[in-house]
Amino acid sequence: MRICHLHVGTPKTGSTTIQGFLQERREVIEARGLGLPTFPPRTVAMTGRQLARHLPLEQDPAAPVTSSWRWLGRHLAAADGDLLITRESLSTDFAKAERFAFARAFFARRGVRLHIIGYVRDTPDRINATYTQHAKRLRLTRSFNRWIASASPEQNPNFSPWRVFRHMIEADDVDLTLKSFEAVKGRLVEDFLETVGRGDVDARGFDDRPYRNASPGPKAIEAALTIRRRLNDRGFDPKALMGYSMAFEAALAERGWNEAAFFGPTPALAAQLSARYAEENDRFALAVWGRPWSERVAAIDRRRNVFDPKRASARDLADIDDLARDAIARGAAALRPVSRALAVFARLRRRLAGVSPRAA
Repeated sequence: MRICHLHVGTPKTGSTTIQGFLQERREVIEARGLGLPTFPPRTVAMTGRQLARHLPLEQDPAAPVTSSWRWLGRHLAAADGDLLITRESLSTDFAKAERFAFARAFFARRGVRLHIIGYVRDTPDRINATYTQHAKRLRLTRSFNRWIASASPEQNPNFSPWRVFRHMIEADDVDLTLKSFEAVKGRLVEDFLETVGRGDVDARGFDDRPYRNASPGPKAIEAALTIRRRLNDRGFDPKALMGYSMAFEAALAERGWNEAAFFGPTPALAAQLSARYAEENDRFALAVWGRPWSERVAAIDRRRNVFDPKRASARDLADIDDLARDAIARGAAALRPVSRALAVFARLRRRLAGVSPRAA
């Protein structure tokens, strides 16, 4: 039976590095008999993103309605051999029973067995990574201490590997390989190749630096929070958030702040977070590995590294203000041509509809 190796993350476990390697070495990997289908004109990573984006719209595995899933169905019918698809958000997508059920049935009815691959992190590290990622994308305004108050098991099931992977663990028609990210961190690409049965592919010479999803430092995080607060004060359009986020990352990269990565939990809080999820983590570990969580996932021992505005120097505060102003100005400038084009399009639609611009 054909196999689809489906890499599902979890987020912040080197997925962009894996995807970058697959894209760069695609010809070599496909020569070893493992297909990397791409939804034209997309890359390996963008194909997985499109499939995940359309997944909530799908219901009938026999008759998919979105362009990407219809294309994948045609590809499976036309091509032979095993294949590989990667998208880090699929882990949390599959935590929803109906989405996982669709994917299982979609592949099964086309004669393909799923092999799901994922990596997990220590709980405090996972929660910290989620915070920094959301902050970097300008989704947050609150400090880590205030934000963490919402990180309860009831409100944030994605922090629990058991809740994320439960449906996949309980499915008897799916193969599952889940590993500790820290255990393979130094040789992530090599481990992934071995997991998909292509350990003979030479990973030497691959430069992962362009693909690293680097964690910002505390000053950069404070700048991101500042930007979002100011955007909220302006009443900006949330649809423009990605443009401002890209402007922030560009402005930050130009400044070259050499900071150690942000880490929000104190040692006491890290212990509390580990204890909060201990029961579910052990349930996951025993189901997957037959051993307790603590024996397979090493606890991360990191010092707290946050920005304290009350103790910050005038120079640091000025740097943050300058970066916030620059990023907001860049984001707004990038939006102006789009806004003008939309205004022209709206006027054209009114004219075609026979509506006078003045009357409108």
